[in-house]
Amino acid sequence: MRIETLERRRGRQFCMTLDDGREYMVDKQTMEESVYTVGSTLEEEALEHLLSASQTRRAREYALYLLSVRDYGERELCRKLREKGYTEQAAETAARMSELGLVNDEVYARRLARDCRLRKLYARRRTVQEIMTHGIAREVAQYAAEAVDETENLTDLQQALALLEKKRYTISAAPAERQRGTALLMRYGYDGGTVREAWRVLGDGMEDDYIEFEE
Repeated sequence: MRIETLERRRGRQFCMTLDDGREYMVDKQTMEESVYTVGSTLEEEALEHLLSASQTRRAREYALYLLSVRDYGERELCRKLREKGYTEQAAETAARMSELGLVNDEVYARRLARDCRLRKLYARRRTVQEIMTHGIAREVAQYAAEAVDETENLTDLQQALALLEKKRYTISAAPAERQRGTALLMRYGYDGGTVREAWRVLGDGMEDDYIEFEE
């Protein structure tokens, strides 16, 4: 087969048209680094190799773009690449970013843990769950949450009290308001024992059977 035309397109790409009418998008750098130009002939295997090289480069460029916006774990980055259409290149590209030190699950998990514990005031178990939604393995997520707690000297009780204070729930709150505060703590991942202790520390005197806790 023969290359009939090569037309520059936006986004640093060429539209390559073959003499049989087929059209393919090939990134500019891959095309320029190849030996092919208008009038060149190439076999089917060579065409597949050219297209594969182009997709690999485009997948890496997209991965670098994603990482320039925010951090990713390896599995999360792989998922984003697949969603973009780089199905065959996703795993290799994400692994390559990891090899280059641009992706580190443990470092990323630690950053997520700090955000969940210090800014969002999530309970430790909610923090672990949140980290896992980013494609981080459970054991890595648990280690990250524990490491942040140890470094910052945090406990669930301390964080629950900070959350009540932030949302301005006080010992003088009406029963309905206390119930909303309790529901808030539960949504943030605090277990029934921690919730009861938080109210006790606040001096509220709420009875344990005042509200039903869903563990």
